[in-house]
Amino acid sequence: HVSGVVSVRPEIVIAVGTTIGAVLQCAFLKIAAGMDKTFHHVAFEVSSLFAVQSRAVKSVARNLGKACLTSGVMQIASTCDLFTASFIPTVAAGLGYATLLAMTPLGILSTALITPLAPLFSLNKHPANRAALQTLVGAAVKVTFTATTFAAAILIPLASPLISFVFQRNAFDANATALVSAMFAVFVAGGFFFVTREILVRVFY
Repeated sequence: HVSGVVSVRPEIVIAVGTTIGAVLQCAFLKIAAGMDKTFHHVAFEVSSLFAVQSRAVKSVARNLGKACLTSGVMQIASTCDLFTASFIPTVAAGLGYATLLAMTPLGILSTALITPLAPLFSLNKHPANRAALQTLVGAAVKVTFTATTFAAAILIPLASPLISFVFQRNAFDANATALVSAMFAVFVAGGFFFVTREILVRVFY
């Protein structure tokens, strides 16, 4: 208590805000599914949770667990990077800012490419369609290279003014902007490998 005002820890505020956001997203999906005839066959019911005992769901869960672990390798690597960088003054904070910023455009690109391609990968999963799958994956990698190169060509020159506009105030001074901008540019330049890895993980599983 400070002068009669309750002090709330910022991490609690972030956690509560994130949870509320997730609940609101579920509510929005429920409403959208009810309004859009495209999703009339989709049912969001608690009773469906009991289907986890079926053999098919267990099989999917096993593959999903492996896929999540594979996709989470980058997060594990980022955590290791942050731990190592914590021994160097200001670097860990800069790396954290740069990672969060870079994941926004790269995440959007990854989702935009994988969402329409995943069903096509699934349709060609049979060994008889191996050639078609290889052609599809090759085309996906080419599109990924084009999209990430285009994004890098735009974002790298704009890194400094963008970060200055978003973060530069109070303790985040010009030196911090220069540090985070350099790290952000490196992350974006490697975007092709990030998005390609996400695509190959989906193809494998």
